[in-house]
Amino acid sequence: MSEKMRCGLTILLLLIIISVSSINRGLSESLTTEQWCPAIFEDIIVWQNSTDKGPEICGFNISTKEGFLITRDDYYQEYPTIYGDIVIWLDYRTGNYSLYGYDLALGNEFPITTHISEPEPPKIYEDIVVWIDKKNENYDIFGYDLFSEEEFQITSDDKNQMALDIYNTIIVWSECAVEDDFDIYGYNLKTKEKFPICIHDGNQEMPVIYKDIVIWMDNRNGNWDIYGFDLSRNKEFQITTHKEDQQWPDIYNDIVIWMDSRNENIDLYGYDLSNNKEFQITNSSGHEMQPSIHGSIIVWTDTREGAWKVYGYDLSTDEEFTIPSPIAPSEDVEDLDAEFVVIDDYFLQDGKVNVCIVNEGPDEVMIETEIYDSPILLNEPIKKNAQTRFELKGEYVSGDEVTLITEKGTIINFELTDLKERTASQESPWVSIIVISGIITLGLMLVYLLKKKGTI
Repeated sequence: MSEKMRCGLTILLLLIIISVSSINRGLSESLTTEQWCPAIFEDIIVWQNSTDKGPEICGFNISTKEGFLITRDDYYQEYPTIYGDIVIWLDYRTGNYSLYGYDLALGNEFPITTHISEPEPPKIYEDIVVWIDKKNENYDIFGYDLFSEEEFQITSDDKNQMALDIYNTIIVWSECAVEDDFDIYGYNLKTKEKFPICIHDGNQEMPVIYKDIVIWMDNRNGNWDIYGFDLSRNKEFQITTHKEDQQWPDIYNDIVIWMDSRNENIDLYGYDLSNNKEFQITNSSGHEMQPSIHGSIIVWTDTREGAWKVYGYDLSTDEEFTIPSPIAPSEDVEDLDAEFVVIDDYFLQDGKVNVCIVNEGPDEVMIETEIYDSPILLNEPIKKNAQTRFELKGEYVSGDEVTLITEKGTIINFELTDLKERTASQESPWVSIIVISGIITLGLMLVYLLKKKGTI
């Protein structure tokens, strides 16, 4: 089974679970957005975010706590991946699948290839983008050099290649000659040589690679376990032996992570190759799926709130964190111009916060309800070239971080400082501001049902 098909079936299964549990908890009307397939590089997280028209690609900077929209058109964008400043995704704007990219540093979008048949999720390492394409009647691996702007074909035999990954000059994938008989192979871009990694009974699928270590999921024992192979030592090893399924692995440095079904719900577990110790990462009431790791940060999509939402976990601090959801605009909002909303001043006293917001833009900022203890949607309209002052609900203390989100999706983050501290230090009333221009048309449906052709 291909990675894309497995992802699609997993999503479909969980959507059924979500729909039932949401009705039971009375949450069905609150599920306005779904966040799937997160990927991470350093402090940037990207994911596909459902809208009324299909998935779009969103991002979040962990360091600055700034959210941003990468794609903003009316077509499907899926399965983002990231390396450095470059984000790559599958795109359906031409009426068939294409590959597009976005340079976060330069702020420009670019096409890679404009016609792919039944593709698998792409991967990127440095300047090389790789993907799987069925243009030649079977699934082959293709690549693209961002530096030379040249496309090249990697495999051309009669076997099907699925679920690939790349590190340095090595590409790994799952390959089958007949259905339900997948093995793991690799290819060296420098020597242009293909080589076997694991040929065994059962299926070996969804390989990932970091340096000389290849990790995959394997059902040779009747259930899915996590296995690995050290390319430098030419040695295979088994990581998990539990009778329940362990799937969807990822690796960074010595840490291997995966989805685990040993408990009543799907949790995330990890394994440290340096000391051969397993550890549990999540233990919530929801299902934790599609994990990805870079550095000490693990990200995944989670159903504990009823809808799929991206969460993160920092292994260095043992702290879990959430990613602010893009806010859906009203259907009657047609103005797509950027909002220019800033914090003019605020004060914190006796746990209460008063905020003065200035609208420096040409149009009225349309805003809605206010929710405490989560990203706050403002409940006061701000006329063009005007300001408004209002009190936030709830109790606050110095050091609290506040996230304000307008109806159109403009996000303003700031950290509270006590009035006495600010007076004593003569600090400026200015606080840090994060403005996202025109986050539009996001998340008006409960679930995205994977309707378009070729998703599963």
